[in-house]
Amino acid sequence: MTPEDIAQLSGLIRTMRHLRSQEGCVWDREQSPESLRPYILEEAYELVDAIDSGDINEIRAELGDLLLQVIFQAQIFAERGLFGIGEIAEGINSKLKRRHPHIFSTETMNNKQSDWDQIKKQELTEKGKPTNFSSRQPANLPSLKLADKYCRHLAKESTTADKLPNLALEGVELNEKSLAEGIFNLVYQAQQQGIDSDIALRKYVINLLQKSEKPRCT
Repeated sequence: MTPEDIAQLSGLIRTMRHLRSQEGCVWDREQSPESLRPYILEEAYELVDAIDSGDINEIRAELGDLLLQVIFQAQIFAERGLFGIGEIAEGINSKLKRRHPHIFSTETMNNKQSDWDQIKKQELTEKGKPTNFSSRQPANLPSLKLADKYCRHLAKESTTADKLPNLALEGVELNEKSLAEGIFNLVYQAQQQGIDSDIALRKYVINLLQKSEKPRCT
């Protein structure tokens, strides 16, 4: 980061602090972490659209909008005496170094992916949090994304996969178009029958998670 970068970032932080002050903007001052929640999701989706478009100016602008949400949240929590932007940066910096021991450690690491997963689980254990797959998923993760993540998890965890029914469709060859058409048709049929496809898929995946992670009887 250049001195100019530091100066510009500091300027943004000062602007946000001023907007939240008594001399600033009433709307900004009235916001809370909860009221800003929709904007975080909206800006993230807009950034993804910009990346897909390949428009550099749009990408830069949308990165700025998403950065604003981080600065906004940090300022609110700083006002509450809980933490500030510096502690956020230090926290993620420490995490990056901790999760890349093959880069920042003098020890030789053979399996980088295994190390990454093991480090994440160790961090959760130290915080007193559950380490199983389902407990680590965001509650608001879209159901299709949850299903996709779980399928990738199954591909790595043979001990989990053998607890599930055979989900493979024998002899079915899919491409992107046929997959999209199939999903769309299922969503349409579900809507015609009064079924919310998003809720239905979420319930199904959660049920699979619960079954696969339930301790076996001995």
